[in-house]
Amino acid sequence: LEHIAHFDALTGLPNRVLLADRLRQGMTQAQRRGKLLAVVFLDLDGFKAINDHHGHEAGDQLLIAVATRMKQALREGDSLARIGGDEFVVMLSEMESEDEALVVAKKFLLMFEQPYELQQQQIHIGGSFGVSFYPRDAGDAASLFRFADLAMYKAKQGGGYGYACYSPEMEQRAQEHMAIHLRLKEAISLGKLKLLYQPQFDCPSGLIEGAEALVRWHDDVLGEVAPSKFIPIAEATGLIFPLSEWVLETACKQIAAWEKAGTPLRVAVNISAQQFRRSTLLSEVRAALERTGANPRLLEIEITETVAMAQPVAAIEQIKELRS
Repeated sequence: LEHIAHFDALTGLPNRVLLADRLRQGMTQAQRRGKLLAVVFLDLDGFKAINDHHGHEAGDQLLIAVATRMKQALREGDSLARIGGDEFVVMLSEMESEDEALVVAKKFLLMFEQPYELQQQQIHIGGSFGVSFYPRDAGDAASLFRFADLAMYKAKQGGGYGYACYSPEMEQRAQEHMAIHLRLKEAISLGKLKLLYQPQFDCPSGLIEGAEALVRWHDDVLGEVAPSKFIPIAEATGLIFPLSEWVLETACKQIAAWEKAGTPLRVAVNISAQQFRRSTLLSEVRAALERTGANPRLLEIEITETVAMAQPVAAIEQIKELRS
């Protein structure tokens, strides 16, 4: 029971509970000896794709292999834990300088350069690392975990396969994202968003031949919030689904209104990657057309090449059904 409570069943590594206890001890020792301590948060890049294409058993074998390589890169006295999914945390203790932690982070990156052998195949995978320091960044274990996690997401946003060290700006950005998320959720539920229509012209004739629906948001507290800010947050938090449904419904209402007024116009609506992968997309589009009375021939669905080519066979079927 003691072992089950403190160790990960798959890799045999310490779990979050045991690591937190070791981290508290390490901080006490670091303070007593005037040393530094670092928390390194690792998240694998593209692990979901491994599970999807090779199965969960292969994913488990990969996690075990990653854990084995990471242990080999550690010094005596350091602690490695798996805290869930494809997330690992390392505690680096007894350091003279912050540069020592970065040397270890670079070692971790190098270990991903060699492929992993899975099901008689060579699998390449990367990792993103975030680093926080005691006592520079925080004086308690929970904050050190959270700050290393924030730094890891910063590394992810940089394209992955790299590392980032925590800075106070990351905390400010996280609070800003949380505020946008909460306000956006309210704006969607209360209908405070608006849709603008960017005209598309036929160059030879100069006539408008269509329009693209563009969502805009002015918040009472945050002011004008750019789509480049709130769309990524919506995608990361799942708000993209109610947001996309609202955009589709509103655009269809406008299509129906323009046609009724005798000025029919084709309207293009962007579909997010998450929405396109949903099995319910076709029924959602059909339902929006039926509710609003919009002419299906005047609705254009836009997707990116990246989305279409992620799973080309399934994408082709989805596109055929939408076109039909």
